[in-house]
Amino acid sequence: MNHGDAPVRLPRPPGEVLVGQPAGEEFAPTPGAVTVVRWTGT
Repeated sequence: MNHGDAPVRLPRPPGEVLVGQPAGEEFAPTPGAVTVVRWTGT
């Protein structure tokens, strides 16, 4: 699994918010930055 492509690999429930923490192998956080991903169900 390559962590250089799209940071999102798996679908997640609407309204789930991830802040600066990896959510499994499909998510690659950026060093030195706070990654905020908010899922809207799309």
